[in-house]
Amino acid sequence: MEEHIQRLLNCIENEIEIYEKVLGLSERQKDALINNGEERLQPIAEIQNGLIEEIKEQEDIRKKACKEIAVKKNLTLDQNIFKKVSGIIEEDYGSIFTSKIERMKMLMHKISEVNNNNVFLIEQGKNNIKAFYSLVLNASDARLYSNNGKLGSKNSNIILLDKRL
Repeated sequence: MEEHIQRLLNCIENEIEIYEKVLGLSERQKDALINNGEERLQPIAEIQNGLIEEIKEQEDIRKKACKEIAVKKNLTLDQNIFKKVSGIIEEDYGSIFTSKIERMKMLMHKISEVNNNNVFLIEQGKNNIKAFYSLVLNASDARLYSNNGKLGSKNSNIILLDKRL
């Protein structure tokens, strides 16, 4: 029983470390979005995807450890298994377990917050691009558009802007 509890505690500690890395990467994404560092976004996303796979692995380990503890304590295996197991572990380990869970929840909340801000920054960038195109299209001479909606010289193959965007 003790080894299952220790495995669960180690798993949660591993998840906390991974979530801390994800938070740092989300912050780096925010910095890249603010400072026009688009070229840095792809490598960050690739690292995050790897960390997400690690989180899934840790979740599987956590679920397995919870099931093993539940079986040892003759608990019913249902949707609330983690909550039941948490209650048992808190009796033996007190605030250590609770503080780890709270730390993990706080990190997930912070990651969500930063990611929501990143989505806002991306949407703001998209809106700026749309506004730019709208200004260019409205300010340009309609006689320069060819029949296919491209802005450029009618006498050459140079295309400055495609109105169909």
